Amino acid sequence: MIDRMSFRAAFLSSCIGVLVTVGLLCGCKDMGSDPPPKPTITRITPDSGAVGAEVKVEGSGFGNARGSGEVRFGAVAALQYNEWKDSEIRTIVPSGAQTGTIVVETAGGQSNGVHFTVLGGGTIISYAAQVQPFFNQRCAFSGCHGSSPPSNLFLNSYSQLMTGTSNNGPVVIPGDGEGSKIVMKLRGTATFGQRMPLGGPYLPDSTTQIISDWITQGAQNN
Repeated sequence: MIDRMSFRAAFLSSCIGVLVTVGLLCGCKDMGSDPPPKPTITRITPDSGAVGAEVKVEGSGFGNARGSGEVRFGAVAALQYNEWKDSEIRTIVPSGAQTGTIVVETAGGQSNGVHFTVLGGGTIISYAAQVQPFFNQRCAFSGCHGSSPPSNLFLNSYSQLMTGTSNNGPVVIPGDGEGSKIVMKLRGTATFGQRMPLGGPYLPDSTTQIISDWITQGAQNN
């Protein structure tokens, strides 16, 4: 007859072995310890934009809350986020951003990079400090585009510039610097009238580019 104590010990040992085996097969562990997924970008809309423009980043693995996550435009991280969901992020092109790749960084790592073109340079241009002073010096005086210009365009203030028109339509198209009539007239590329300032001397390309970039950035009253 088998000793009862020996039988009990053998039985307990067998049960423990079964429990260990089941635990291994089931992968028993704290499910919350799984590492977060690596983010993936599938599309960026639009694929170009000026500083201050909203960009939608679509993909997966972003997480349902931003936490410490961020969207990077090259080496510059976005500072403003309008929405952050696991499959979609809406953010703003930050000052200093340059044409290159956008990536999403989360606790799960860094995503693939998707190309993005920054329009109008990477620094926000100030209307008050960089655009209006030029108009004051070269255009906003009587007989030209000041108090009584021979046109419908006054350049004494932001509001006058934005409401001004020409015989060929609005002179400023926010978001489209090179397509705006005022830039075309300054560059001498307009198909109507004469190049401005009338009779010269004309602006250096670098100055006209500042005005064009300001318009491309949204023609803000900043």
